[in-house]
Amino acid sequence: MADASATQVPFDGTLLERALSGEPPQDTSPDEPDARLDAVTDAISSGDYDRAACGAEALLRAGVNDARIIGPYLFGAFRERGLVAMPSLFRSLQQVLTTSFPALGPVSKRDVFLDTGLRWLLRTLNKHLTYSEQKKDAAWQRWCEADIRPPLEAALALTDAILTALPVALPKNGCEEPFRNLANWLKRHVDSLPAAPAAAAAAQTADLTAASNEDAPRAGQDAKRDAPPTRAAPPPPPAPGIPLSPALELLLRKLDAFSVLLARGEMTKAGVVAADVLTTVERFDPRLYLPTLFTRFYAGLSTHARGLEPFLHNSDALPMRALEQLYRVDLDAFLAQSEGEPEEEED
Repeated sequence: MADASATQVPFDGTLLERALSGEPPQDTSPDEPDARLDAVTDAISSGDYDRAACGAEALLRAGVNDARIIGPYLFGAFRERGLVAMPSLFRSLQQVLTTSFPALGPVSKRDVFLDTGLRWLLRTLNKHLTYSEQKKDAAWQRWCEADIRPPLEAALALTDAILTALPVALPKNGCEEPFRNLANWLKRHVDSLPAAPAAAAAAQTADLTAASNEDAPRAGQDAKRDAPPTRAAPPPPPAPGIPLSPALELLLRKLDAFSVLLARGEMTKAGVVAADVLTTVERFDPRLYLPTLFTRFYAGLSTHARGLEPFLHNSDALPMRALEQLYRVDLDAFLAQSEGEPEEEED
């Protein structure tokens, strides 16, 4: 990134992968605007995307979780690393739309600001990808190498979770279409790439493992063997036939973390986790946590919407009410019931 040196630390496009916390920022007064936010907006308007990204990062590091900086910050991650940044960018999108959403502000305009910013981000990404593909520039040549396949496949694995989270967080969003366009472009590009060499894939896995080990807490390295665990156990495997969605995996990790914290007697931390889990349960949306369970339902509903619509609007009619009651009391009898005309009773 051209002006990353303007910040105190090198630009890090992964800050939004971690859950944001704290109270959301308040509305700024027209008489006392936040000069830092204005600087990000001005940089975007002038096309200085690197300066906008660095300004957005500085705000995030300062705990200013303003919805307006999400788009510029994530676009900075793309400019910094290109297609290699896509897994981080997709994880950040999912986090922003789920766990981090309550911490974004200002609350009164959060939906509008986030929708506008993400729409700008996705459309701008699509334009840049299309431009490089058409021009066959240096970035495009790099993106056509075999080692680009694993990060793009990792990003695409989060597509369904993001598409599920979008209408939950932003019911009136305009982001779904440009996000689908982005995912479709990435899928088409992956299909055109050569298979990644096994050695390269193994090396990448080793690098990721090493990075994870470097980031792990070191405070408990000298703890005794019989000391309680310092980290939550990994989530249990999913039930047969039900893939573990990223949202459900995170929830299971939080539940395990709660048990670990109780065992360690760290009640303050356990209280933080408990409050978050209770909020999640109260707002539980099965489409987000168990999306694959509903794939066939929504696919069938969308395919046969015209044929089903009259029955959805005619639920007060006696035949529909009778079928509904049969459905509620005996599903097997409901399935076996013929839809043919009933026989007339003899006099």
